[in-house]
Amino acid sequence: MAEAVPKLIVPYYSKSRVYRFAISDIMSTTNTLTQQERQAYTILSELFLDMEYTQWELNGMASFLRPLGIPVSTLEHMLAYDLFPILYPNLLSVAGVWQAFDEEWLLQEVQARKSTGGSGWLKGAVDFVAWHTIGRIAVWPVWNNVKESLIEDPDSRL
Repeated sequence: MAEAVPKLIVPYYSKSRVYRFAISDIMSTTNTLTQQERQAYTILSELFLDMEYTQWELNGMASFLRPLGIPVSTLEHMLAYDLFPILYPNLLSVAGVWQAFDEEWLLQEVQARKSTGGSGWLKGAVDFVAWHTIGRIAVWPVWNNVKESLIEDPDSRL
């Protein structure tokens, strides 16, 4: 039996919002998103905003992803397979979103995608090509900076 995660409030400060989530359960095995997943999707969605990040902001993302207890490989899957197909059009838009995505819309889109198991084969093929052209250039390098901060010893920057 899995040990229950103690309930705690984790604030996440983005450029446009303060998020507070009560964390009380472990990653979902159902189609319902856990609070940890909801927060992770919200934080990871910021990698698709039309802006440049400072290392301080990337370290901040990592510091708020770390206590969620979600393995890096799972975060990468969430980024590439759940968020990217929904948000990559923003990277192609001249007047893309640059402050924050509507959290309710974002989580509904992710939930719908997870509930249906993704998309049809044609959309899946387009997403695959988009990931290997746009995602690997625009999202993956930024994610790698977050990941480096995420996996390093949090006390080493003190």
